[in-house]
Amino acid sequence: SAGTRPGGTPGSGIHPEHPRHPTFLTQVRHRPLIPRPDTPFTVFLRTPWLAADSEISLHLLSRIDGQSAWTDQLLQPEPTIPNGWAAELAGVPANSLVEFYCEARDHDTRIGVYPPSAPAYFAHETGSPVSQTLLALCLEPSSETAMAPVHICITNRNWVELTLTRPVTSDELLDCTLITPGDVHYGARIRYRGSLKRQKPIKSFRIDLRESHPYADENRLNFNGWNPIGEALATRIFAEEGFATLRLRDVRLFRNHRVMGPDGHYLLAERPGGEVFERARPDAAPGAYWEGWGQTTSPDGSSAYPPELQPVMQALADPELRDSVLPVLIDQEEWLHWLAVSCLVADDETILNNVPGNHLTFQPAPDAPVELHPLDLDSAWRAVSTNIHPITPPAQVPVATPGLAEWLLYPCVRTAYYQQLADLATTVEEQWMPAVLDYFDTRGLSATDHAWALEFLDARQAFVQTQLTAYIGGSPVPEDPRGLDFDDTFAVQPEGESPEGVFFGDADAPRLWGYAHTTLAQIMVEPLPGRIILPANQCGPEWSWQGERIEEEQSDVVLQITGYPLIGPFSPPGPTATLPCTFLRGDADRDGVPDAVELRHGFDPNDPQNSPLQLQIAAYGDPDINLRFMAWPETEFLLEFSTDLHEWAPAQVTYPAIQVDRDRILEIPMSLADTHNQGFFRVRPERPLGPSAALWMGETGRGEER
Repeated sequence: SAGTRPGGTPGSGIHPEHPRHPTFLTQVRHRPLIPRPDTPFTVFLRTPWLAADSEISLHLLSRIDGQSAWTDQLLQPEPTIPNGWAAELAGVPANSLVEFYCEARDHDTRIGVYPPSAPAYFAHETGSPVSQTLLALCLEPSSETAMAPVHICITNRNWVELTLTRPVTSDELLDCTLITPGDVHYGARIRYRGSLKRQKPIKSFRIDLRESHPYADENRLNFNGWNPIGEALATRIFAEEGFATLRLRDVRLFRNHRVMGPDGHYLLAERPGGEVFERARPDAAPGAYWEGWGQTTSPDGSSAYPPELQPVMQALADPELRDSVLPVLIDQEEWLHWLAVSCLVADDETILNNVPGNHLTFQPAPDAPVELHPLDLDSAWRAVSTNIHPITPPAQVPVATPGLAEWLLYPCVRTAYYQQLADLATTVEEQWMPAVLDYFDTRGLSATDHAWALEFLDARQAFVQTQLTAYIGGSPVPEDPRGLDFDDTFAVQPEGESPEGVFFGDADAPRLWGYAHTTLAQIMVEPLPGRIILPANQCGPEWSWQGERIEEEQSDVVLQITGYPLIGPFSPPGPTATLPCTFLRGDADRDGVPDAVELRHGFDPNDPQNSPLQLQIAAYGDPDINLRFMAWPETEFLLEFSTDLHEWAPAQVTYPAIQVDRDRILEIPMSLADTHNQGFFRVRPERPLGPSAALWMGETGRGEER
């Protein structure tokens, strides 16, 4: 638009296309966007109303920044542009910043100017004159390829106003021109951004544009220079974890021709808002979006929650509502996951502060649970040294909704939160740390940036593990319905009866079972170093565990059973129990039964006559015979017959077995009428625990063991 002042041809009406109308001068551009040193460049503009033979003249005024005198030259009609005018500016030395603006004059009276207040106006806060002109920067060709070069063209007068004259807290916007790859944005306005980042030696900037920029659909840009690696890494983690985040672009930022900061690396971020969510989560639209925790600012400066979010805030603050209403109003798992990732990223603004622009609440449908997403992550990792934690926030963290902290202390919610934290620690260990190098390699960033990113992850990983370790000590333990004490043994038992101990032999795999406290989520069984370690089945409340065969010499082993309140490698340990075990190899009495088998079932491994597979003739007649052997409880046996010790078949038992002993010795009557009075018998259990015993009978009716 054009500025106007009184004057002009007497009697002329103010037609919409008259030079006094604010749309008189439009579409001012210079080409090329970045003129080469000592090479002329052209300024173009359009004026829809002005005819070529009009008495009104168009003037281009220009000078190199810092000079006092303006060069005045006429713009001439440009036939290649409808209603176009142009003037050529002389080439200037490299790195020169050229100021220019346009005037419309009726004879000697200025009746229009673009920009509206050119060449200067007074800043509100300081009263200092500041420039408002269009700017062109003359540079040598750039070889930058890794990151897009972005130039903030600003006069020295405005830069002094921004950095020296006015308070660092000022939000008044100053005039500048922004040059991005492929376009130039006149009339941009610049200020510092960030309440804390303003105090840093490397400043961050907010730039407002009069029109959209080529990177996104917003007209307000954040250029974050302090710790851009932290912001990039935090945003990427949130995005990979399924949250809507700002789109970031690595750029090389310049003030005129001077690189900003140590190496010019800045992050260009879209302004927070609902549109960001639609771009980050296309499947989410349509829905309702609110910045912050839902605050909206009214014209009088007060803030309030939209009606749709008021029930959520009430439920967070009211213990009675939290139990029944809150799980319906919010996506609890999504909120807890947001808190866990925020704890890793460690930005107290992101964790609990409800400043608008730091969060986005999203409701997919009117009756759907509300989700919570991060937005402003430019201060990520700021609290690495202070160890801010959402469960027990220190006093300096502003908790706008106290009900959130109280809700997180509920045992079930607290456990779910810490499980999210443990899962995230595993993800960082297994996925994020290996991915850091690839991230920086593909963007051509420095080794220092790479080292910083790993330092962030290492520091937060250590802090997260500290929080997980402290989880048990800081959590109230609910009463177990079976009366188990959390700190005592949780009923570890071997499978099967074993009054004399637990024994494992060559063919055995150790098996345990038991009950555990309801707060435990995982059981781990750990033998001595060098042995196989396998996790238990998930508890709840019974658990069982089976290891693998351990091929070693005879040894005594103490199994250590540990309960964990969370699942995964980062869970802190809970109560423990021990179970002595004996691993036996060999057969001391050479009766063909491994010693471990005999001990498990109550036999003497040193007495060959006290063997579970000692098959004997109890009574002998013609053609009948009674076979006697020792059995053990809960085991089925198979009696087999052979005439040649090669082919075996089940023996035909003609009479019921006689239980001689109360629970061990059995006698089985047999008939040899169909076996020509000779043959071989053997007995074996259902599963092969050791060699079977065989009995041979001769023609004389006398048998002997073979």
